Amino acid sequence: ERVDLVALTHEVLDEYRAEAEDKEITLTSSFKPAGTILVKSDAARIVQLLSKLVCNAVKFTEEGGVLVSLEWRPTEGGKTGKAIWRVADTGPGIPRDSISSMFNRFEQSDQTITRMTSGTGLGLSVVKEVIEFMKGTIDVKSDVDKGAVFKISLDLEAWTKEMEQAPSAGTPEELAANLEAMPIRVLLAEDNRVNQLVITKMLQKLKAEVTVVGNGQLAVDAVAETEKPFDLICMDIQMPILDGLSAAKVIMIKSKNPPPIVAVTANTGDHDIIEYRNAGIEAVVTKPINFNHFRAVVLSVVQAHKKKKLASGR
Repeated sequence: ERVDLVALTHEVLDEYRAEAEDKEITLTSSFKPAGTILVKSDAARIVQLLSKLVCNAVKFTEEGGVLVSLEWRPTEGGKTGKAIWRVADTGPGIPRDSISSMFNRFEQSDQTITRMTSGTGLGLSVVKEVIEFMKGTIDVKSDVDKGAVFKISLDLEAWTKEMEQAPSAGTPEELAANLEAMPIRVLLAEDNRVNQLVITKMLQKLKAEVTVVGNGQLAVDAVAETEKPFDLICMDIQMPILDGLSAAKVIMIKSKNPPPIVAVTANTGDHDIIEYRNAGIEAVVTKPINFNHFRAVVLSVVQAHKKKKLASGR
């Protein structure tokens, strides 16, 4: 899709600006060139990567601040280029002899690495896997008590006017379902901020209007208080105050015409699926999310629900 890298980077920074202000540290940005950088890429994945790095940098910096820079280096002819992000912090730093193992899925060599790679729902090992899938690279420069600089490089295709006129991607069946289902109002119940950003981006690709809440009780309240009914609820299962499964049960009991619920979760064992079905959840999307599968599930569930409403005359 068409992605403005500068606007996207600002969007990620805005999510963590309040946290930085609360800690009295700076969160600044630098862009070269300044203005708009348009490329053809996957916005949700880039948000996923940047959010993890910025989240960690803000979380573990107690004095000083975090600087996020973006540089676009076009190749000769300008049809492609390299996008380079650097996330620099003045935090505790990482021992040099630990850097080589910090991206390994099951290796955390000391307390610093454990702190840096936990608690935000997307470990550095997954960051590396996503970047490599996008044919990019990530490296780190750091030392103890000297902060850290994480550098992401992605080779991307520059967006052109010809792409604006290109036909939309997807099968005719998918396009027909998209046109019939949209526009839709979606309630996203998810407590992890990185996941909130990623899933919201995915839903916005489907032209959905998204309302985000951080726990199951807020989801129940949002359904009860909204003047215009939601067309769909995307529900995380493990959330504070009221978990997603309990929230789904309450919504099904209390709502006269409850919207369909799709569970978005890593818990997809046979027993889990049975529990979700018994609670009234209509479908399950597994984390980490594959966008094509997510799109197919969302459109299918919304389309079926709209047809059911039409048939019942409600």
